[in-house]
Amino acid sequence: MIHRTVATLTRESKCALEGAAESLAAEAGHLGVKVTILQPGGFATGYSANLRRPEHGIADYTPVSEGMFRALHEMNTYAEINSPELFADVVWRLGQMDSPPLRLPVEPDAEAFLKLAYDARRREYDQVVKAGHHTVP
Repeated sequence: MIHRTVATLTRESKCALEGAAESLAAEAGHLGVKVTILQPGGFATGYSANLRRPEHGIADYTPVSEGMFRALHEMNTYAEINSPELFADVVWRLGQMDSPPLRLPVEPDAEAFLKLAYDARRREYDQVVKAGHHTVP
């Protein structure tokens, strides 16, 4: 569960980059520009061991930041954590593709998280459309 918490926080903090990548793909695709949004799961990179908490934290963010810091700090201790070589291999294979996908989940935990996130978005969309909130009365 901690692993999913990190993925959720990371995903939410990267929405602006994802939107920019989608726009670039749509606007420059006809020029041969290929864009892929890599959606990684957790990887044992040592990043978490070097992560430092801010000297002066903001109390309102503590409910979110504490779980994130704890999960990141513990990430390399998980037996199922992925090696960076897996990520490098996926990126290498991506570079060999003639028609790379716009989105590429990297590792099974990313797949599971993304399926949950996309399913939740679809349920919300269906509810809004069914309720008629998307139209002018």
